[in-house]
Amino acid sequence: MDISTIKLRYKPFWHEFPTAEIIVMASQEMIREAVMAVKAGPAITLLIHSPDEIKYVKETIQKSIRIQSELN
Repeated sequence: MDISTIKLRYKPFWHEFPTAEIIVMASQEMIREAVMAVKAGPAITLLIHSPDEIKYVKETIQKSIRIQSELN
């Protein structure tokens, strides 16, 4: 799947939820597809190696959303 195909698939989602935080996680075997998904849209690329790192990323995003909603 190429980047333009990914963009077309996810465009309705990004249009409906422009401020959504998107986390792309993939196994080593799927890393190429994950990179293409990240390139196709707004995302932050992180290599996550443990459940603790996943928890940290989730908490950081939740905090960011909470702060942004307070500012709005």
